Amino acid sequence: MTSSTTDLLKRSYGLSLAGTACVRTAGFVFNILLARYLGASSFGEFMIYLAVLQFAVMLSDAGFGAGALRFMALFSGQGNTVKEADTFRFSGLVILSLSFVTALLLWSLRHPLSVLFKADNISWMIEYTFFFVSVTALAQFLMQAMQGSQDFRRMIVFRDILEPLLRLAVCAAALLLGFRLAAALASYVTGQLFLCLAAAVFFAKKWRGILFKTTFSTEVLRPLVLFSIPLLLTNLTNYLFQWMDTLILGSLVSTKDVGIYSSAMRWASLGGTPLAALAPIFLPTITRLHGEGRREEITSLYRKITAGLISFGWLFLFIVTAYADALMGFFGPEFREQGRYILPLLSLGVYINVATGPTGSFFHMTGRSKLMFYTALSLMPIALFTNYYLISRWGLWGAAIAYTFVVSLSNIVNVVALWFCEGITPYSSASALVFLTGGVFFVVTLAIRVWVPVPVWADGLIWMGIYPALLIRFKILPGPGDWKRWIQGT
Repeated sequence: MTSSTTDLLKRSYGLSLAGTACVRTAGFVFNILLARYLGASSFGEFMIYLAVLQFAVMLSDAGFGAGALRFMALFSGQGNTVKEADTFRFSGLVILSLSFVTALLLWSLRHPLSVLFKADNISWMIEYTFFFVSVTALAQFLMQAMQGSQDFRRMIVFRDILEPLLRLAVCAAALLLGFRLAAALASYVTGQLFLCLAAAVFFAKKWRGILFKTTFSTEVLRPLVLFSIPLLLTNLTNYLFQWMDTLILGSLVSTKDVGIYSSAMRWASLGGTPLAALAPIFLPTITRLHGEGRREEITSLYRKITAGLISFGWLFLFIVTAYADALMGFFGPEFREQGRYILPLLSLGVYINVATGPTGSFFHMTGRSKLMFYTALSLMPIALFTNYYLISRWGLWGAAIAYTFVVSLSNIVNVVALWFCEGITPYSSASALVFLTGGVFFVVTLAIRVWVPVPVWADGLIWMGIYPALLIRFKILPGPGDWKRWIQGT
């Protein structure tokens, strides 16, 4: 890997990791507040509302969010400011226009959706907040545009630090004033409006004089449209993979089960923090390296990242397995009884996703979005059948089993497809050794707990002391000095 690429990652990853940890932590506290104040049933209603809202946002995006990210990163790397601004303006206009249509569509379906999910509150939440579709769609697009412009620091500060803290503060204040679901809605839209305003000011200053042009370059529009439109179907399949368990669980079982399942998923999703922190810098970096034909650097970067993700994944999987009861207790007593059993299973699915590295990023950023769509589409019938069958038979347990199975199958297929198309795999001898070492530590420490009551400090000594020291000793992972230099970018 050349020094310029390495320097970019060094300067950006430390802030990205801090920002991702901040947004995950603030979001986690936000969900705990809601769960404890609302209870499992109302919390489940809010999760279903978010799932429905995200569906409308996905339709509004129509693939132009990812398209803008890719082409803005490409033009930014070429130093072509005019084409970069044209991509931004056209994509933004399309997304905003479509969001008005989908918002009205959502409003018209508020009563059928309330009946489908057996949740009376869904109807009034949509009736009074259908305009959230436009606000959310615009906010998500603007953050993708900042990512495409490779202004990682501002984007991370806006999206991952300031917005979640603002949302948490508004939610806490509204709950103290006696509001319930209204507190969740007010805090959500406040955060999205802040992102829109902050990003609008940023781009107005960046492209002063050319941002509000009324003409577009045909050299920009044609490839942008051809790339983006197929992504609508890809986004639809991704949406179903992300939300189908919640939606099927809500329609077949109850909103209370959705609340318990969602709270366990909030814990499990924390295991994906290191992978999520890579996205803002990894996507544009891969686009640039692929465009320059630097194949060996892509492979090296991919494998080093995956080895580090695997090592963290084992640590997190042990924590949520050994302390599931205490962790679910944060949400309240009614979440603990069933949540403590499904949390380790959901975390296993998250670990498998993390252990395959940022595979999906390659398909989007190397121009193979159609391949990703066909891959996801071929798996969709299996995913739908698995979720419907298992949830209808076993409820919460079925949802957790289906999630882990579908995530595992999807990631295995993606890794195979990437190897077949690009000749790249995320694994090397180092990552295999990390996997085996972590697996041995996981099995042995859990087996010991069956026979001996192990104190918390002993687990900490093993997993925070012996385990990383062993990996550093054999140069599988960088040492403290290397991490410090990486985060500081020196």
